[in-house]
Amino acid sequence: MHRSCSFRRKYKQQDLHKFLRTLNKILVCTVGVLGLYCFSQSSFFALKNIEVQGLKRLSSAEVTKKSGLSKGRNLFQIDLAQAKKRLLAHPLIERVEVKRHLPQTVLIKLQEREPRALFLIDHNFLVLDQKGFCVDKITSLEPYDLPIITGLTPSSTALGEQVSRNRSLVKVLTALDGDVQSFFSEVNLAVPDHIRGYSREGIPVLLGTPENLPEKFRLAVSFLGSLKNAEAVEYVDIRTVQAPAVKYLENKAQKREKSVSTGLKEKGNIDLR
Repeated sequence: MHRSCSFRRKYKQQDLHKFLRTLNKILVCTVGVLGLYCFSQSSFFALKNIEVQGLKRLSSAEVTKKSGLSKGRNLFQIDLAQAKKRLLAHPLIERVEVKRHLPQTVLIKLQEREPRALFLIDHNFLVLDQKGFCVDKITSLEPYDLPIITGLTPSSTALGEQVSRNRSLVKVLTALDGDVQSFFSEVNLAVPDHIRGYSREGIPVLLGTPENLPEKFRLAVSFLGSLKNAEAVEYVDIRTVQAPAVKYLENKAQKREKSVSTGLKEKGNIDLR
């Protein structure tokens, strides 16, 4: 009986020691977590630097203002998702990432929309990116040396929205880059399968359907660049990539000769065979 009571006291003491050790661990963890929390809320993590990468036309100050971020605020209290949402509302910003860099920095990495063409509407111009989104509105051509899109009725003219979902428009905008932009002054999309472009010299370029447009554009640039007397060209036909053609203007003498010949044929006064 005495031995039985002794064992019970021994096990109770062991259980008490285990409980105290467990409680001690919990208290240490709790104090540690509270200490870390208090440290994370301290001025050591106050936002000091806002770094912006990927700028082309936007300024760092403009992006910072649009993000809503303010220096001095605790880094862990900043809503990165909200800052990203604000930035994506800017018509010039296509993609953006907002990340914390401890202890005092937020990094903003963005990709701006690239202007590809102008859209003529009511004597004003909308600046379009390659997906047809409006990134700017202008009244003068001076800020942008870009081709003008004509022949379409827009579904929206608001900044940051897609002007038209026309399939030909998106294909044209995607193909308008580099030398092609500086070559064309206008691309008319009035007839979907009969796209017509105009060079900076005013020469019509028949492009046909929107298929293979990048190749057609490059071929037009190369083809007209190789012509010795571009002023005498009436139009260039690139509707078939495998068989580009050029139609030359007739000079006045040729036109007068052709007119006289036609008139004589109609009167039957002379055999021109």
